[in-house]
Order: sequence, then C-alpha cells, then structure tokens
Amino acid sequence: MGWIGKSCALVNPQFGPRLRLATLLTDAPLKPDVSMKNKCRNCTKYVDACPVHAITDAPVDIREPRNCRLDFDKCDIYLKAQREKLGAWICGYCIVACPWENKK
Repeated sequence: MGWIGKSCALVNPQFGPRLRLATLLTDAPLKPDVSMKNKCRNCTKYVDACPVHAITDAPVDIREPRNCRLDFDKCDIYLKAQREKLGAWICGYCIVACPWENKK
C-alpha cells in the first residue's frame, strides 16, 4: 500500500499521504502486497511545514516508538488551539507539503 512517512502517515505512490486505514474482516484467500521501500529519503518538507515543529527529521524505524518522529503533544495542543479559533480540528500542513501529495 505504501510506506510510513516522517509524519507517521502512510504514503502511497498514487495518492500520497491522503489515505485512511480501515479494517475489513474476511476469510477470502487474499495475497499480501509486496512491501514498498520508503521513498521519503532526505526530504524535509514535512518537517519544514509543521507550524509547531512536532515532526522530527528522524528516519523511520518501526522498532522505535512513533514519538521518536512525531511529538503528538505539540500536535494536540496546536489542534486544540485551532478548534477554539476556527471551530474545527484543522491543520494538514504536513499532508499538503508532501511531494507525493500531488503525484498521480
């Protein structure tokens, strides 16, 4: 399906980070996808776009906790402030900044 980007979002080559994961239970004999290599490389666009510097430039290592790459407390504080200011949980700077966002 994709790889995990620096903002901890799933990045797909066709849709970028604009995906939501869901679960479907089935007993159908489905074949797993071939795993994809992380294509973020040295990109820092996520990091640079974050208004509260919640995203670090740490490489993705699935053995480490996600807070090594993303400070959820900073994100949460910012989103709560946005909700008070605008009435909605709005940010998305990291999603829009991703170069895979507009690739089709």
